[in-house]
Formats: sequence, structure tokens, C-alpha cells
Amino acid sequence: MKKLFSYLTVFAIGLIMLQSCQNDADVLTPVVGDDAVIESMALMSYEVEPVEVTEPDMSNEVMAKPKAEKGKHIALSQIFKKLNLSTEQKAQLRVFQDEHRECVRLAMQTLRETEREIIQTANEQRRAIMQQVKDSIITKEVAKVQLQELAAATRLELKNNPARAIAEAALLACRNTFISNISAILTEEQLVKWNQFLERMNPENV
Repeated sequence: MKKLFSYLTVFAIGLIMLQSCQNDADVLTPVVGDDAVIESMALMSYEVEPVEVTEPDMSNEVMAKPKAEKGKHIALSQIFKKLNLSTEQKAQLRVFQDEHRECVRLAMQTLRETEREIIQTANEQRRAIMQQVKDSIITKEVAKVQLQELAAATRLELKNNPARAIAEAALLACRNTFISNISAILTEEQLVKWNQFLERMNPENV
């Protein structure tokens, strides 16, 4: 009986501790408000640069270089402050932002897949060169020259990748939809300011 009581006591303490942890997690979990999301909104460039790759050599394969997203953009936080948006409008903007991000993700998906395929093919060619060195078919000096030529050919193929033009067209459509969605929820007075902002910023040049 005493042993059963001890088990029940330990079990009850465990439940209390678990509930306490859950409550702490609820308290510590940050909630990003609509104002914070709007503060970070921007119209990004729809032009996509070719992925940069490392130089293949006797020891290393071709790899995509990690890089932060960069490019010209137009910040929207100031114009949104001038529009004096309602709570409902801010909530809708957050939905539009989520939809826009998903649209961009899908637009870039095929491009990134084709870039990975180009890099994969380059590495297969590199392995073939290294195998020729191992089999004494070519010298290391010849292999180094072939690897340099492979690097140049890979960069050129990435630059001329037709999937990038398709992605850029899709990104432009994403941005135009984003702008149209915003325009659709504005009052007449807000819309005048919004259109003036777009004309002044000329997003087609971004």
C-alpha cells in the first residue's frame, strides 16, 4: 500500500512539473504581431542571379556557395504607416504576405532544382576526370586543366539556364498579385496615396 502511494505521489509530481513546463513554454513562445510583420514587408526584385559555385579541384567537388538573399528592394513600412491602416487591413496584409512568400517559393523551386542538376552533372564529370587520373589515362596536370574548363562550363550553363527566365516571370507575377491584393483592400483615400507611392518608387525598376 505504501509503495502504491509512493508511485502515485511521484506520478502526481510529474504531472505538475509537466504542466509547469507547458505553461512556461506558452509564456516564452514569442508571438509576432501584424505590426511587426508589416514592418518587414518589401517589394523585392524579380531578377534572379545565377547561383555561385565553388571551384572544383583534385580534392573538392563543385558546390553551391551559401549566400544571403540580396538585391534591390522597396521597403513598404513607411507608406503603410502613412496609410493609417485599420486592424482588419493589417490582418489582411499578413495573409497577403504569407501568400506572396509561398508564391515566391514555388516560383524558385524549379530553378533551384535545375541548378542542382547542373551541379550534379558537373560533379559526375569531375569524378570521371579523377578516375582517369587514377587509371593513369591522364596526368594530374591535364586533370587540373580539365577541371578549370569544367568550372567555366558549369558557370556558363548556370548563367544561361532557361529556367531562370521562367522563374523571373513567375516572380514578377507574384509581385504584381501582391500589389493588386493590397490595392483591393484600401479605401479611396488610401488608394490615392498608395498609387502615388508606386509611381514615385516605380517598382518596375526594382
